[in-house]
Amino acid sequence: MAKAVGPEYDVFSMQYPGRQDRRLEPLLGSIADPVDGLLPELMETVGGRNFSLFGRSMGSVVAFETCRRLERHTEARPRMLPIDVRPLRRSRELTALTEFPR
Repeated sequence: MAKAVGPEYDVFSMQYPGRQDRRLEPLLGSIADPVDGLLPELMETVGGRNFSLFGRSMGSVVAFETCRRLERHTEARPRMLPIDVRPLRRSRELTALTEFPR
């Protein structure tokens, strides 16, 4: 992705615990867990500059919540928030999604 967007952008990625090279670490307990971990560094990196986030699948929910928190705690505003998600198929999933803190 970094090559595709060019050198004028800072590109960061994260690997969730319990996956690939972090497979021995405990799984996430909630969407708030990775956001809590990312937020301090992102606030420092973004400062007051506008930003864009991208998320795919669960990463889209993490990107959305991260965006909300950055807006709440900084002067920075999102320029773009492209996400890639699958439709919710079971009512249990819909219930879980609506229970996120607002």
